[in-house]
Amino acid sequence: MIRYLMFRLFGVLIAMSLAGSMHAQQFGLPGIHNFSRSEYGGGTQNWAVAKSSNGMMYFGNNNGLVEYDGIHWSVYGDLELVIRSLCADGKRMYVGAFNKFGFYEEDPKGILKYHSLLPLLKNHIADFDEIWRIHKTSFGIVFQSFKAIFIYNRGGIEIVYPRSRFHFSYYVNGILWVCDDSQGLMQYRDGKLQSIPDGSKFAGMPIWTILPLNDDQVIVGTAKNGMFRYDGVEFTPWDNPVNEMLKKYQIFSGALIDKRYFAFGTIQNGLIISDSTGEVVFELNKERGLLNNTVLSIGHDQEGNIWLGLDNGISVVHINSPITFFQNYFNIGSGYASARFGENLYLGTNQGLFYIQWKDFINPRKTKEDFHLIDGTEGQVWCLTIIDNALLCGHN
Repeated sequence: MIRYLMFRLFGVLIAMSLAGSMHAQQFGLPGIHNFSRSEYGGGTQNWAVAKSSNGMMYFGNNNGLVEYDGIHWSVYGDLELVIRSLCADGKRMYVGAFNKFGFYEEDPKGILKYHSLLPLLKNHIADFDEIWRIHKTSFGIVFQSFKAIFIYNRGGIEIVYPRSRFHFSYYVNGILWVCDDSQGLMQYRDGKLQSIPDGSKFAGMPIWTILPLNDDQVIVGTAKNGMFRYDGVEFTPWDNPVNEMLKKYQIFSGALIDKRYFAFGTIQNGLIISDSTGEVVFELNKERGLLNNTVLSIGHDQEGNIWLGLDNGISVVHINSPITFFQNYFNIGSGYASARFGENLYLGTNQGLFYIQWKDFINPRKTKEDFHLIDGTEGQVWCLTIIDNALLCGHN
């Protein structure tokens, strides 16, 4: 039996298009495809993500180098070590591990083979610990550990030692930024490490990401003190909504997406996306679809999807899809109809008629508690229409 319920609510129905790539993400959650270790065949943790020139995706995994061609997974475990860092350069995939670094390249049969670069060190240093970062720069391929930086160029290697101990390094805006525990944030220029104005602020303060804000400024992310903006003279707090979240959830990784969005991987709350002003576009965590809340690494493929190397598994986020989803995390059922009426958005689903205030609906941080089921509408609501300032509801 079909009943028609009438709600005497007044307002104006405003038609809106929700399509439009990243812009649409603020309304719902993007599609997520999760891959467990049983699917890709490697270890749990994925420390690095890189895309090769032929579109293949690679992951630095506990069990070695993991490769994905869009259908099949392969694991190259010949080093028998955890791969901590990756960097693609043409047909080569540079890799870093404990006391080892080199590159994988296809042999004449199309099989990836590992080539060590250690012979080029000529026994100058043997114990340099993990290679945590690899960068393709204008002056060569840079391999960075806590004990040394190795610059591979023209068949040779230059070694740069820290003043105390390196933390991490970043290649941003054509500059190699290097964190030294005692000196703070430094830059590698003209063949040597140099102090920068106000860089000593970060002495003893680990930096987990540096991203370009524009051609002349960067943002610097710390583990517990949030983000800072650097104009070449001084570092100032990057005061905005995403910074407050990153202080709380502890940033671990970061990436620039589409040259206008920032992707932040956290330890406690998965992935947080913001625009260039620091306004939150959306957040994804275990409750909202990821396998777990710790994002160790971030990359992207040739379609613009975001790939996440997790503490347990791999996830791909379809960030460029115009389609977003409500029924999973928001727990409102399968949708049949919708209408904006007055200050609310009404959603007819297989579980009843729900409403949410429009200001809450457009909030990227809305929760399932913002959706309210109207008493007496339990069941299927398959039709909504507005006639004479009344909302008509087709209800089974």
